[in-house]
This record gives sequence, C-alpha cells and structure tokens, in this order.
Amino acid sequence: MSRTVIPTMILVMALGSSPTVWAQTADQCFLGATASRYGGGGRIQGNVGTIEPGGLLQLGRRFVVEAGSIASADTVRIGEESQVAAVAANELEATRATVGESGPVLLPLVTGFCPVPAFGCGGEAVMVRRNKTLSLLPGSYGAVELSSGADLVLGPGTYEFCSLRAGRKATVMAGAGTALNVQGTLALGSGSEFGTDGAGLLVANVGGGDVAVGRNSRVTAVLAAPAAELDLGRGVEWRGTFCAAEVDGERRLKLECDVAATTSTTAVPTTTSTVAATTSTTAVPTTTSTVVATTSTTAVPTTTSTVAATTSTTAVPTTTSTAAATTTTSTSTAPTTTTTAPPLTCGAGNALDVTATLVYEPRIVGGVFGMFLEVDYPASVSIPGSGTAASARARFTNLIGSNYRFVPSDIDSDGNLVDDRGRTLVTANTAEAIPSAAIERVRFDCPSGRVVQPAQLACRPTGLADSSGQPFPPGVAALVSCSLSFATP
Repeated sequence: MSRTVIPTMILVMALGSSPTVWAQTADQCFLGATASRYGGGGRIQGNVGTIEPGGLLQLGRRFVVEAGSIASADTVRIGEESQVAAVAANELEATRATVGESGPVLLPLVTGFCPVPAFGCGGEAVMVRRNKTLSLLPGSYGAVELSSGADLVLGPGTYEFCSLRAGRKATVMAGAGTALNVQGTLALGSGSEFGTDGAGLLVANVGGGDVAVGRNSRVTAVLAAPAAELDLGRGVEWRGTFCAAEVDGERRLKLECDVAATTSTTAVPTTTSTVAATTSTTAVPTTTSTVVATTSTTAVPTTTSTVAATTSTTAVPTTTSTAAATTTTSTSTAPTTTTTAPPLTCGAGNALDVTATLVYEPRIVGGVFGMFLEVDYPASVSIPGSGTAASARARFTNLIGSNYRFVPSDIDSDGNLVDDRGRTLVTANTAEAIPSAAIERVRFDCPSGRVVQPAQLACRPTGLADSSGQPFPPGVAALVSCSLSFATP
C-alpha cells in the first residue's frame, strides 16, 4: 500500500480555508510534547495531541476519538478500524480507518506548554501499611509510600511530596480545592484510585521524570508533568486532563476531558494512507520509607517530627526547607550559587553562553543520580520559545554525555507570564552517578552592546536523589551546589 504525505500549503491553497489550529488555553486536554502513543481499543473524549514540530501521535487499532474532539500532531498515525472525528496534521497515515474531517496544523499547538508552579519538598517520610488508612493535613513531606490496599486521604489545601509510590489497589483521595506537588516520581499500582471522590478534580504537579499509572486504575485529576514520561497501563480510566513530555498508553484506555473545552474545525476532505504500528510501555517502580500509620490517623506539619502508631493519633512531619541565594553557595535543601564577576557586555554574536557546573564531593555525598538543575536569568537576556518547545531545548547543550537523561525546559517561575528560569531534568541511565563537573551550557539571546550583571544569574540543584531514587536528606543536599561561568561569543 502506498503512503501519501499532504503538504500544508497545498491543502490551504486548494481549499481556500485557514489551517486547523487548536486554541491555546481551553483545548489542552491530553497532550504530549514530543510523542503520544496509545494502544488499540481505547476511547478519547477531548482533544488529544503532540504539540511540537516533528511530533508524533499514534492511535492503535479500533481506537475512537469522539465527535467534537481533534487528534492533532505534525504526524498522526491511525490504526485499522479506528474512528476519529477530526484530524489536524501535516502528515496523516491511516489504513481502513474512518476519519471525519482532516486538515493541516500550525505548530507548536500551544505556547507555555504544561506550566507548573515552583515547589519543593522536605519533612518526615510517610508510609501507610497494607489495608490501613492515613489522613494528612496540608504541608511538606518526604517520600510517601502506600502498601497494597492502603488509603491516603488528603484534606483541602496544598501538599508537597518528595515522591509518591502506591501498591496495588491503593487509594489517594482528595477533597475539593486540593493541590498535590510531587518533586520526584509518581507511581500508582494496578487497580488504584487517584483523585477526588466527588465533584471537582485533584490538581497534581510532578517535577520528576516518571509518572506511571498501573492497569485498570481510575484517575480524576488535572496532571502537569512537563519533564516526565507518562505511562498508562491497560484499561486505565482518566477523567480530567494531562500533559507530559511523552505519553505511552496501553490498550483499552478511556480518557474523558473534564476541564478543557473542545473546539470544532473547518471541514476538509478526508485523506488516507498507510498504517504504522503502535507501541506501549509500563513502569511502576517501588521504594521504601519509614513512617508507620494505622487506620484513621492524621498528620499535621510542624517544625519537629514524631511517628504516630494508634487510632486517632498524629504523625508530625518536618516543614519545608527553602532555597536561599548567597554570593557563593547556600546551605538549604536547594543550594544556590550566584557570582560576583564584573559586568558583561554582549558582543557581535548577540549571545551569552552560561555554563552550569555541579559541585560536590562524592566521597561525602555518595553520588547524585537525579536532580533538576535550575538556572535563573534576568530580563536583559532571553531564550526563544517556552517550556519544552524545540526552540527552547535547542539552547541547552548536554556536556556530560548520553549516559544521562537530559530534559531541558524554559519556564516562568513567578507566574508573571515571562520565562525566567532554565530547568533541566538530569538522571543517570547507568550505575554511574552524575559527575561533579560542567553539566550544561545555556545560550541566551543578548543583543550586542547590552550590559548584563552576572550577579543576576544564579543556579541551583533541586530534587536531588540517590541511586535508589530516594531524596537526599536536607543536611546532605546542602553539600551539593552549583557554579556558573560566562562567555560572550
């Protein structure tokens, strides 16, 4: 069978209509940055897509994208016997599939992709034993683990966890107005429930590189995980929205958009071509922690920590530690480095190159295997694009090689709609720790003649994790810092 590639300009000129384009706010239902792959037999109500140029959206056999919804990406591949209401793509591949409307797309689909607020974590680790229930009050905690059949109840408010891992048939239930910020991994075992038990949705922000939802689990949440690979097991049901760097879904998924509205498109002739195979993955890592809880307990954050072991008692975690910038390095959970170098004048290259170096003593710290490397920068310089857009990622150069996962992004840290922080997820792919060495070089736009104060730039490592994925204790994290060096090409 032949494959037909439809150039965007030919479609636009022949039809005399505007390209199909998603709205940049209301239509963010189920999005991946670079790739979104879904197994066969699934159903989606709501827009689904991959936002970046060169991105792929792949739908398996007998997949349904319901009326009023758009499947959108640079390349869209649709399996046999599928039914897709509308496609916005520059390259469409489909065999024996029914496509209602199709047309070209302008990319990236959205700007400011998958924003998350600034957050940290720190405090007592929490463990909920098998078939027990723990109620937490808002606050900052360490690693949180639920054994199989355990229940975690979150009251209204904001929570910060260093990681969240749940066994089979575990439940994480929240009330209205609850936000959960997870610094590292979020992993749910098969048959779990995550979200709310009634009206409304849980807001979940994940800073780590892995989000895994086990098979036959149910989620009612708005998830933002801009640096993560999102793995959805077979039969997962999701009501809400999600966005992630990459999405891998198994068969028989059911996704229902509950927050973002869908839009209609201009009707254009249906096109068909050849089929591409689907892929699927699943990952549900496990770990351990130290706090024991029994049925109907409550945790209240204070400045000290104890462990409660009986009904209607209290487990008390420590409070959040925060990063404080100094002229050299800080002693907080997220050490910050600034510089006292003399002013820089940008040259004819209209660029400022900033190299960020991780600084620690492996014999004392024991090795860093995961972190976010954050570089704050002033309004006098800039990076084109936002979030994980290709134009933004292109400004970050990996200086430590392919043995490490390197996922850069450009974010707005203070909510003023102006990006001001480079944030790169770095994790070790082997048993070799991230070295105490130059990690990345960031190239900023810097008009010739502009004066930049190096003291306005700062870097910090956050979310530090050891070889088992556990977060560093605050005292150890304080021994890891970052330094910057500058060049004006």
